[in-house]
Amino acid sequence: MHGAIQGGWVWNYSQPLQGAPRGVKGLLETAGFRVFNPTLPCHSPSHRARDVGCTVLGRVITAQVYVDSYLQVMRANGLSNVTLVAHSLAGVWAQLVVQQEPDAIERIIFLDAVILKSGESFALNHIGWPAQGLSTLWLGEGTFRQGGLSYDFWRDLFVQTRNDNQTFLNDTYARLVPEPRGPCLEHLNMDRFFAMPKLKVYIIEDQDISISVFGTGSQWATFAGRLWPAADGADGGLLRLLHADLADHQGMLTQPVNVARAIAAATAIGRGPVAGAMGGAEFAGEALNPEDASAAQVASATGKGQTLDDSQSQVMP
Repeated sequence: MHGAIQGGWVWNYSQPLQGAPRGVKGLLETAGFRVFNPTLPCHSPSHRARDVGCTVLGRVITAQVYVDSYLQVMRANGLSNVTLVAHSLAGVWAQLVVQQEPDAIERIIFLDAVILKSGESFALNHIGWPAQGLSTLWLGEGTFRQGGLSYDFWRDLFVQTRNDNQTFLNDTYARLVPEPRGPCLEHLNMDRFFAMPKLKVYIIEDQDISISVFGTGSQWATFAGRLWPAADGADGGLLRLLHADLADHQGMLTQPVNVARAIAAATAIGRGPVAGAMGGAEFAGEALNPEDASAAQVASATGKGQTLDDSQSQVMP
């Protein structure tokens, strides 16, 4: 599940010099996984020039339109025991998908993804303000083409670990599209999500500064903290934390091998090595091992740490 201003292409973006000629998707498929990377409505590169609201078959884009798109892929392909992998803004859509199709979802993997509490929106939430509120304004129709996301902003805050590769920067920047504002402004009910005993794995991209520039510490880690069981005893399911080494916010583009390793490790949590899928797989010449701490370091998850405490974030006005 891709994040804002981009499409499913981020998961199979070719990086042959990094050992990922078919991107993260190719690495995972080589390891035995079946991978789907759909593009949400209004998010293909052909929409880059769009400066008015996007509709789908006459429907105004809403969060439910996104959810329906993912459910359609799952049902059309007869998918069950699904692992959702949600990056950035897609964390919100993953929460909604699992609420509406819980029996088909086995676990959710969040890759530096937004986790909303019930009643919040992406634009207005306790943790991501003001970065996510401002990005909703800057990256939407009408302002995107007027420099809402400048080339320098993309280079310095989203893909800074590859900011020395001009060809890569130009190519990825040219694929970005305006983000429909409507779904980002919706205040959503997430009550059922937090009550579901599903395994949730949160992967921290350890060089991600995309929203920390507006605050202190790792706001992404604070989003992860929202997945801990609630103080009132509600069972929101187990949380495990992993790290994608050297990855900035667009780690699937800049560090595909490390992100693929972390995702593979996340699929193994709670059930050991995935049946035969890991043994012979090689990523950039190294055997893929979900237990390898250098590929994905498992943080101890026995209590609510200070860096994961929602109350430590700056308060939205």
